[in-house]
Amino acid sequence: VVSRGCFAVINRERRQQFLARMAESVWDVLLLYGHSWRKDYFRSLVNFNFFGPHAVAALDRSGETSILVSHPWDEEILRGSAIPNVQCAGDFKRGLTALRSKFKSAKFAIAGVELMEAHFVEEHDVSATNTIEALRRVKTSDEIEILRAASRLADIGYQYFVDTIEVGM
Repeated sequence: VVSRGCFAVINRERRQQFLARMAESVWDVLLLYGHSWRKDYFRSLVNFNFFGPHAVAALDRSGETSILVSHPWDEEILRGSAIPNVQCAGDFKRGLTALRSKFKSAKFAIAGVELMEAHFVEEHDVSATNTIEALRRVKTSDEIEILRAASRLADIGYQYFVDTIEVGM
């Protein structure tokens, strides 16, 4: 999905892996949390480098994904993508509470719960961090292609540096 120069895509292969783990567990909803310094759990499902201090992708057993971001710029960019359920909440706790309410009495697992502020976590939440980490250690075919493209770009950039560098620059 390309939107205003932004590439925001759901990693479909990874989503299927997450759904398979959910089917084996008691989890109804998997929350993939990220903050300014650690975006990897969120980005394991959503290929989007959010700007704000918090973001969460919620994956339910049906495969539907909902995204909560804490900065309006992120919401604007994501709304221009093919990801249908995007919300923004400057008060992330309030936004997270509203997102949870969509799922009634669901059992939540959170990848990155150890990174969350304590008031974001509810009593019955369980950690999915180790499970998601184990899956992330093996890259999907899409992730491998992204890594190859990044490596090619880095090689081109380095070659340009080698070709243009001069003493005194």
